[in-house]
Amino acid sequence: MQAPEGIYVRELGEGASTLLMVHGGPDWDHSFLVPAARPLSAHRRVMLFDLRGCGRSFRCERAGDYTREAAAGDLLQLARNLPRPIDLLGFSFGGRLAIRAAEREPNRFRSLILASTATRAAVSWDPEPAERARRRRAAEAELARLAPKGDPAAHTRALALSGLELDVWDRALIPRIRPIIEAVRFSGEWSRDILAAERPIDGSWLARSELPVLVVHGERDLRFPADDSAWLAAREGVRRSIIPDAGHLVHLEAPEAWGRAVADFLAERDATQPAP
Repeated sequence: MQAPEGIYVRELGEGASTLLMVHGGPDWDHSFLVPAARPLSAHRRVMLFDLRGCGRSFRCERAGDYTREAAAGDLLQLARNLPRPIDLLGFSFGGRLAIRAAEREPNRFRSLILASTATRAAVSWDPEPAERARRRRAAEAELARLAPKGDPAAHTRALALSGLELDVWDRALIPRIRPIIEAVRFSGEWSRDILAAERPIDGSWLARSELPVLVVHGERDLRFPADDSAWLAAREGVRRSIIPDAGHLVHLEAPEAWGRAVADFLAERDATQPAP
């Protein structure tokens, strides 16, 4: 497999099919998805990579080159070098990129897995739930304490660590999850431009698509509402797995339930659409 120039790729396992996983952030790397990827690699090849400007991948000379369209293009370039069938999983921000890549080349992928992400352009917390408001204020206070001056990568790290208040529903699990987030290679490249001038990705085309879709979401996600994908439920070929009492980092908070939902969906793809 030849990776796009400058894109850092990690490969786990082997098999007739490939699961391509896209991390969130941006300005994170792929490593926080590895605990979820390893069990899945027992029966297939799992590919993870760092988005442009992230982790060990290349840095752009211009801030304006950090766009969703460009990152989705990198994803597609990587996918074009992989043997089929390919199942595409995107987490959080990476879910938006996966939606866009699948829209641009729908025949490239066997299925689409949307993990802890939004399926529509606009995400509304109006009115904001009281628990989210309380945790958001706690995260903001922690950020004010942690945030360094003049270091974008360190600021991203502080955002991520303070954001555990929002990202993990069961706060008793934060001590177990925090080391995984601390190990991420954070950058500050995307924060220079943070997508302000770019139109948000809209997944409305999914309603017209025949691509099999799994939505896997924590019931208590305080980043993206779990019911964001309810509009897709009636479409044939769409499955929603809403994991109770789990938040945004559901793959770390409830790994067995998350892994079972994804593995069962992929096993069905293997049975109904096997590799040639």
